[in-house]
Amino acid sequence: MLMSDFAVVTRPSFPSCAVRAVVAAGAAAFLLRTPPPVAAQAVGVIPDGGECTTCRIRTALWATLRPASGDQEIIRTPSSIATTRSRAIVVARGGDGPPLVFDSTGELRRVLSKQGSGPGEFESTDLVVADGSDTVLFLDRRLQRLSFFGPDWRYLRSAPMPDGVSSIAVVTPGQIVAAAEFHDAARFGHPYHLLDRTGNYVRSFGAPSGPILPGVTLPLGRLVTPAQGGGFWAIPVHGEYRLEKWSANGTLRESITRRAPWFPRTPSPRFGFTRDGDTPSPQVISLVEDASGLIWVAIRVVDRNWPSGVRWTPAGRGESSMRPTIEDRSRAFDIIIEAVDVRRRRVAASLRLDDAWIQFVAPGRYFRVHEDQGGLLQVELYTIRLDYEGRQDRH
Repeated sequence: MLMSDFAVVTRPSFPSCAVRAVVAAGAAAFLLRTPPPVAAQAVGVIPDGGECTTCRIRTALWATLRPASGDQEIIRTPSSIATTRSRAIVVARGGDGPPLVFDSTGELRRVLSKQGSGPGEFESTDLVVADGSDTVLFLDRRLQRLSFFGPDWRYLRSAPMPDGVSSIAVVTPGQIVAAAEFHDAARFGHPYHLLDRTGNYVRSFGAPSGPILPGVTLPLGRLVTPAQGGGFWAIPVHGEYRLEKWSANGTLRESITRRAPWFPRTPSPRFGFTRDGDTPSPQVISLVEDASGLIWVAIRVVDRNWPSGVRWTPAGRGESSMRPTIEDRSRAFDIIIEAVDVRRRRVAASLRLDDAWIQFVAPGRYFRVHEDQGGLLQVELYTIRLDYEGRQDRH
């Protein structure tokens, strides 16, 4: 998830869900068909309105990451951040260098490993995930591998991981789910891929959110997060606001659609601004479940005053067409955070932020990046919670 282009993750954005229209050998049998959906045990709709009238989302600054002495800006564009049970803050920063480890106050404590292609080294760190035992997983897109580091920050092992991953969740210490578009015959057309504790492939499941057509981007982009009591929650990145709860063995337990006028369902989401007034479709950028069972969803939407943040420049020398250049992302985009009460089939509360990117780093915590008055990027971590101002609506 990088700050430069705001597609969903990769260098330079987290996580990049834009996918190539490449069809692997043996994939022809999948063309022009929609795989049958897995039957869900519970299907529901969350309508617009009906929010808890006494609930408010509260945020508070928790830590600001500080570089080592003498470095003004060691973190330019973090691609992903995770926190461990020991309260370490782990920062993946794409191709800008190896991961960084900070303490809970934001002080830099170590640079993890070094740049390179050897065991335990990195050419790019695009995604970081911490499991319940403080084992930390790093996705390196350039080396196409998943590396595991122990609680003492020693390298443990790595496993091959083809390009196309948008999100990873450690469901149990022995089960990892990757949301990805893979192009080999065994995995093509499935959004979810189960790995064992060492990162080795086990099986794939799930269906795309639309038909698979020749020459068209596959509708496979998902975000995943561990679910309370086992399994995982998933949500499409574009096109539809739909929460799904899956067991790790591939059984769909719940499918809940959120109806909101600002998030219309579309099979063909837009990804850019146009002079005709077209704007990018809403994009889900982060997902997490807290200990109470609330599902927190962060969605990037277009700012109401987006023209003030977009400048139009010639598409090329001598060309009359114009292309958009985003000069101020906070003016071009906003973030809507919703706390979804799936048991009551309602949105408990929502909050709109004048930001262009945030990411949940753990239940109850998220990070944002902004420029200070000197033009340097600051990485700030916040706590976030649902405040109940009246007992009658308590979750």
